[in-house]
Amino acid sequence: MQNMPDAQPVEGLPSFRTLFVARADYTLVAADWSSMEMRAAAHVAAEEAMTQAFERGEDLHALTARTMLGLDEAGWLGLPEDERKQHRKHAKPVNFGRLYGQGANGLVASAREQYGLILDLATAKEWIKAFQETYPDFTRWCRAFARACERSGRIPIGREGGRIHEIHWNADGYRYTQCLNLPIQGACADAFMLALAMVDAALFEAGIEGGPVAAPHDEIVLEVPQADAARAAVLLKEAMTAAFAATFPGAPLRDLVAVKIGRSWAETK
Repeated sequence: MQNMPDAQPVEGLPSFRTLFVARADYTLVAADWSSMEMRAAAHVAAEEAMTQAFERGEDLHALTARTMLGLDEAGWLGLPEDERKQHRKHAKPVNFGRLYGQGANGLVASAREQYGLILDLATAKEWIKAFQETYPDFTRWCRAFARACERSGRIPIGREGGRIHEIHWNADGYRYTQCLNLPIQGACADAFMLALAMVDAALFEAGIEGGPVAAPHDEIVLEVPQADAARAAVLLKEAMTAAFAATFPGAPLRDLVAVKIGRSWAETK
């Protein structure tokens, strides 16, 4: 399931997810990986600042926002809460865009289209510079890995210890963004598929009816009998954590998976 309308497109209106309801005597159990792609990037690129932030349980969007503002932790915490939320929102398109090599023009466009932020080109360049200063190891990896892909003519992707898939250049030739996108999202896809297999087996072993009914982006939704919801929630969290750990050995697992139960999908958010 892709391109579903925003969870709450207009303030005051019900979430679109209220339309998805469990059948009679069943309930939905939903869990998602927190910052899955940024965690994957931290592991793949051996990015120390990202890894340490996850180990501390820190919010990476807030960390990037602090750098964009030139503030230390005390200065950041000294800001009013509504200002911190706004600056954190500004950091989101920077983090997600730079994860895959987005330039200043692309950041201007994505900030407007996805977050309703209007940026000028100079500001976009400053924010990109802040990201590079916040995560220097990742910035160096991007350049080195892309050069290696260009020299070899292929992009290796896939989880450690598993199959290594290779994407060869097509007629369009070398693309910098593909070199960064495919290894990270490819490994995340491996973790996702492994988690689906693991939770399906765990539910069967526990004698719990039902199973996965939706798997959008970084979330798995189960439909199970109401009496088994609590047990299913534990099994789902365990499976998603184990699958991520197997795909990214040694990566921080703190606050990795959040699970909620509800009759409708909206109630699990």
